[in-house]
Amino acid sequence: WASVTRGAEDGTPAQCAALPGARLLVLDHRLEPVPDGVVGEIHLGGAGEARGYHGRPALTAAAFLPDPHQAGGRLYRTGDLGR
Repeated sequence: WASVTRGAEDGTPAQCAALPGARLLVLDHRLEPVPDGVVGEIHLGGAGEARGYHGRPALTAAAFLPDPHQAGGRLYRTGDLGR
């Protein structure tokens, strides 16, 4: 991800743009996209995604999920919130 702007001291968040081939989705607890302006969990996918955590299969299974929106794809559950 490339940061387009820095977060301001007043708490205004940074705006980011995806690198070519990468995907960023803001999803609800059912892994469905949230409407614009609604808070959800940030998930990453696409080109360059890691295969998992080396030697940590349980952590990999918790953080890397099948992508219900792209056949054969996977998503990384960041644990961060966005809108």
